[in-house]
Amino acid sequence: MHTVRCHLLLAQDNGRNLLRELLIFVAAWDLREDELYFKLMVKIMESILLNGLMPFAYRAFRESKDIISPAQAVVLKLLTSIFRQRQSAHSPRRASQKDQAEDANTEDPYPQRVDVQTVSFLLTEFRRTIIPQTCVLIFLQGKIRDGTVSPEDFPLNLWDMERMYEGVYQYLEFFAILTEHEGWKGMMADWEVVSELVSLLEELDAAIPRSTPASLATQQQQRELIQKQSEALRSAAAKAAPDTPKAATSAPPIAVERPYDLRDSSGGAPVEARSSAAAPPPLPHHEDEPSDFEWRNLKKLAVLVVSSLTWKSARIQAQLGAPDGGGVPGRGLRALLACCAPDDFNPFIREHGIMALRFALEGNEEGMAIVRNLVGERVDAGEAARSAEGGAGAAAAGKTFEVPREVLDLRGYETFVDARGQVQLKRKEKK
Repeated sequence: MHTVRCHLLLAQDNGRNLLRELLIFVAAWDLREDELYFKLMVKIMESILLNGLMPFAYRAFRESKDIISPAQAVVLKLLTSIFRQRQSAHSPRRASQKDQAEDANTEDPYPQRVDVQTVSFLLTEFRRTIIPQTCVLIFLQGKIRDGTVSPEDFPLNLWDMERMYEGVYQYLEFFAILTEHEGWKGMMADWEVVSELVSLLEELDAAIPRSTPASLATQQQQRELIQKQSEALRSAAAKAAPDTPKAATSAPPIAVERPYDLRDSSGGAPVEARSSAAAPPPLPHHEDEPSDFEWRNLKKLAVLVVSSLTWKSARIQAQLGAPDGGGVPGRGLRALLACCAPDDFNPFIREHGIMALRFALEGNEEGMAIVRNLVGERVDAGEAARSAEGGAGAAAAGKTFEVPREVLDLRGYETFVDARGQVQLKRKEKK
């Protein structure tokens, strides 16, 4: 009956439409994983997954105007929660060997055949549909910034860009969960998923600036706001300073917090009226163009996935050192080196890029030689033109890379797994 109900739900139009609305409700209200509605949807999607109907459900929620529809993005979000729970339940650090033996007799093995089929299907969709169309849009954004293409020629509006961004982000989060399991890491290495991730990093680095005048203006306004607030506090303290000797002779008054009282304890003017006079003007509102979409934190998440895939994986190290379309070796290493710079739209990406490069170069003499040759090296215009088939990789090859000291200093750092099961870096202890 369990299988029949799942088939009946997806076989009829009204069942698929109902499930689509239930999924969009999760996205519309941004529900958390600990809420009851989210848990119910996880159970429904887990039933569809166990019956091998996830590829059909994913295709049924496709919309012609979207590269990835909101319902498909929520499906990936629910799958991320499902796989995270399963991997935590089957983690070797979860319990003792006795408990693991008891669980092996009661729980289903992980991953199951339907899990592998679903992940294979999603990896194929990511390679054939998501990454090519996303890279095309990012490339078009770069052309608009260069003035080659008019902003009116951009095919999507800002709302469509937000929806697509959410879908791509959910894909990367799903891959980040899979990289925590050795079996999935081997499968993703066989499929060479890192090639798609490197393509995404190359396009983002070539077309999306690390900072814009709008972001710099916002940072400046925030600094000015903090400065004005500190000056207002200092002036208020200076005005209250002459009354301090008189108050010293008597007992200090008891401070009572009245969050809803419009007047202060001295009976003066209302606090709201006095604060509004000294408050700085609000930040100016400006309309964003869809071609100026920054893809915030997408580059950082892609680097995190590459970092998890590369850790103690010789196959991924070889794939990162593979040549691009122009025959220049180290395509993936150059993409990671380009991420070792501050980025207003990807906080702490420099640290994540350094960690990924460390994992890519550990025990990899060929990769270290490639990185050493890239230090201060600039490809001439003729060679860059000959390697134009590599797309954004050719642009990356023509840059002057500054390799951080932490990357080539292989003797000063080592990797370890923390209590949460995540790979980290630490300095080696001196003997």
